[in-house]
Amino acid sequence: MPNPYLQAKVMTATPGELLLMLYDGALRFCRQAAAHLEHGKPDQARRPLGRTLAIVQELHGMLNPSQAPELCARLESLYLFSEQRLLEALASGEAIPVREVEKVLEQLRQGWVEAVDQVEARPVERRTG
Repeated sequence: MPNPYLQAKVMTATPGELLLMLYDGALRFCRQAAAHLEHGKPDQARRPLGRTLAIVQELHGMLNPSQAPELCARLESLYLFSEQRLLEALASGEAIPVREVEKVLEQLRQGWVEAVDQVEARPVERRTG
């Protein structure tokens, strides 16, 4: 059953807020997957790893190089790195690649918080996860 609060939040969010929600979801699933892997539960890590990968692929697919080619090229390399490391974690059951992706996503999210603040000229929630 869908969460009505979450639906309302998504329906009323600005594009910047939606982007940050994607990062928050990716980070939440990434942390869940890493914790499962660190506790020797690779089967329980598969679903959150898959969700993290799906969000990173969505973020990657949203890039529009015609708007900001240099930024998109840098983001694309980070998304490709993250996708590769998540796939490696799925195959190996190791938590290290997931924690590397977590760091990348945290840094990217913080950069987007600052950008969204400037564009929308109002504060955006700064906490993660």
